[in-house]
Amino acid sequence: MLFERIKDPGLSQHSYMIGCPRAGRAAVVDPRRDIDVYLDLAAEHGIEIAHVLETHVHADFASGARALAERTGAEVALSAYDSGERYEVAFPHSELVDGDAIGIGSVRLEALHTPGHTPEHISYLVYDESRSTVVPEILLSGDFLFVGSLGRPDLLGEEAKRELARRLFSSVRKKLAGLPDGLEVHPGHGAGSMCGAGMSARPLSTLGFERVANPYLDPGLDEAAFVEKILSASPPFPPYYRRMKELNAAGAPAAEPLPGGRPVPPAEFREMIDAGHVVVDLRDPAAFGAGHIPGSFGIGLGRNLSTWAAWVVPYDTPILLVAPEPGAVEPAARALVRVGLDDVRGHLEGGIDEWRVAGRPLAA
Repeated sequence: MLFERIKDPGLSQHSYMIGCPRAGRAAVVDPRRDIDVYLDLAAEHGIEIAHVLETHVHADFASGARALAERTGAEVALSAYDSGERYEVAFPHSELVDGDAIGIGSVRLEALHTPGHTPEHISYLVYDESRSTVVPEILLSGDFLFVGSLGRPDLLGEEAKRELARRLFSSVRKKLAGLPDGLEVHPGHGAGSMCGAGMSARPLSTLGFERVANPYLDPGLDEAAFVEKILSASPPFPPYYRRMKELNAAGAPAAEPLPGGRPVPPAEFREMIDAGHVVVDLRDPAAFGAGHIPGSFGIGLGRNLSTWAAWVVPYDTPILLVAPEPGAVEPAARALVRVGLDDVRGHLEGGIDEWRVAGRPLAA
């Protein structure tokens, strides 16, 4: 069995490629927006991406499911339990209900409806049938079960959160019962994600260890105590989550080519600012503090660019970049499109030095 975890450190997001090398086919689960990583992996292993799967309508990142399927011709299979919900997937896909299975050579992925984080959430039990047809080897738990935590149940607001917390309790008690202690748990996020509280930095666990060490799997918790415990632990709610849910339900379009590659001369850059574009400065805090374009966002090109930009940069306003060097533009564009900030019109030609040489104003 082929099994690859693809991590975005900035959003602490995990996607997966699972397949059968002998059959030459694979599935990608919860792909991120910039899909070239999956195309490269498929080419490296000499396999075809035949299926694109999701665990739920994501809130924290822009999904690459629609784009990856359009690029590869893969079948998109998603939860059927979004029907009638606030966020219902609108792009073409086949539907999965609890117990449905997808076969890829000797590998079988079986859908397990695990609502609570969201109503439609499904996890995937992965069987390596060359070893056992009855005992699953892996649980791709998405945002249901994390290492040391569970997915927050408050994404749909105050009115829905208690009912979702009760459904999460039911998923923990009923859907995990009977699964083996040795089952590997591979979640959709790790420490640093806002999709749950108290996640471990470890990227995987076993169900047996989670039964012992995960505070939300404590068999002594009744439903009422569980609901209070999970809701009281929820981290602050990022406002951009609602925008991501809407984008992913509609199906985020392809982000190819990546935006922002056009160098913009200082005079035109000034005109674009005057026309209402916002500036994201990718330099480090010391360089930003020494002199920056007035009104710009000093975020810096680091692992948290996606998160900070999603929180503070207006999503409906064109973006301009100030980079420390031209090679910083591409990773910055990747970070921005991963949270749906696609309208990046270019970067300052020559960087801040050219702005200074042109006699343009700087703030400190």
